Amino acid sequence: MKYQKTKIIAEIGVNHNGNLSILKKYFSELSKLDIDFIKLQLYKSEYLVTPDSKSATYARKINSKQIDMLKKYELNKQHLNYLMKNKNKFYPKIKILFTPFEEESFKYLVSNKFKIIKIASSDLTTYPYLKEISNYKLKIILSTGMSNHKEIKEAIKILTSKNKIKENDIALLYCVSAYPTSLEEINLNNLVLLKRKFKNHPIGLSDHTISNLTGALALNYNARYIEKHVTLDKSMIGPDHKSSLNINEFRDYVNNIREAEKILFSNSKSTEMKNKKFVRKYLVAKTKILKNENFTKKNLTYMRCSFGKVESKFFDDYLKKTSKRSYEKYESIE
Repeated sequence: MKYQKTKIIAEIGVNHNGNLSILKKYFSELSKLDIDFIKLQLYKSEYLVTPDSKSATYARKINSKQIDMLKKYELNKQHLNYLMKNKNKFYPKIKILFTPFEEESFKYLVSNKFKIIKIASSDLTTYPYLKEISNYKLKIILSTGMSNHKEIKEAIKILTSKNKIKENDIALLYCVSAYPTSLEEINLNNLVLLKRKFKNHPIGLSDHTISNLTGALALNYNARYIEKHVTLDKSMIGPDHKSSLNINEFRDYVNNIREAEKILFSNSKSTEMKNKKFVRKYLVAKTKILKNENFTKKNLTYMRCSFGKVESKFFDDYLKKTSKRSYEKYESIE
């Protein structure tokens, strides 16, 4: 029986730096890996933030104002033309996934027949936006950073209110919205709590640690989706490069997840029984044994024997028996 593979999301986010050639390089590199989605962020800056909105602390060194920073990394028509033209041609096993951050971007994706979208942690409580999304038959991946169970429950209620989106269409990603997330903060036990509370939903992890082990460990805590930021170069200017894994690190991250799947979930039949005849000990004649002779510790022993018939665990039982035939030294006892 085959196990269900974990869905791995390579989050480019805004790490393309608004450069089309860099964006193409990501697709070229990531297409070589055993992943399921390449994810980008889609937004119109003027619909997302006010002109005077300050950047988050981790991004303030890039630009103090959010709108100035976001405009630099906004996907323009050239980017989108490239992505839409190739969305079904890139790589058969890898799909493009978007996080739309406002309604115009969301409707753009719907009009281009995207059937699955990501909703960022920052929009889990943007209830008017969730109401708009609920009008469409979609699969949703919802990050839950900065939220509590009550807020998650309400978000699910709104998204499923029109019966277009079902509960099991919404995957919930445990997330700590700190960039990067320290290993002391991540506490993967929260995945267990999330699954216990929301049993009808696939559970996953949006991972902002800089460890290449976190995703693999999360598999043992119910995670069936893993999202991770990736960069071509951590030294590039941008809000997320330093909290991302580079391509080589991400390759190890993916390989660790795929190996963990085999360790945890594979039902392949063990090959160990092939070795049984060669490594277990069987009863053999220690010396020549005559027919009707009593078995004793002097004439009976146990050794590895490729043609063994009676395992050594029956040694004491045979000491109470009489040989039914003659045996040569080292011959397997029947």
